[in-house]
Amino acid sequence: MKYKQWLTEWLENYVKPVSKHKTYLRYNEIIKQHITVQLGNYELTKLTPLVLQHYTMRLLNSGNLKTGGGLAVNTVNCIVTVIQNSLRSAYSVGQLPEYFADKIKRPRSVQKQKSASPSPNSGKLRILFSPSKNPECSAWFSAFIRV
Repeated sequence: MKYKQWLTEWLENYVKPVSKHKTYLRYNEIIKQHITVQLGNYELTKLTPLVLQHYTMRLLNSGNLKTGGGLAVNTVNCIVTVIQNSLRSAYSVGQLPEYFADKIKRPRSVQKQKSASPSPNSGKLRILFSPSKNPECSAWFSAFIRV
């Protein structure tokens, strides 16, 4: 059985009856726009962890259908989730001899660099505790820091 045939079967008979309508629509969109385009013609038994990992990397690098650029990490992870869920079901009903989609290495979000510039409030704190602006607070703050 081709993967696209299984995806249709899985979506209509395993996802639709038990999922929220919005989930069904999102899975359907992911399957039609991304998965069947590149993986749909594979026989289920010909899919391997390596094929799926290469596909994941293609999505990150050039998976955006509009721009040709890479897809966001969250989008790729949604696609990987659909692949894993569909193949887990295929395994559980005997369409696959083993479950291997858990071997896909999911991309991680890149942590945003923290700015080295001071926060907008740091100047306000300096003014608040400045001896010339507020002598009582400055004395209290200086005493507090020494303790």
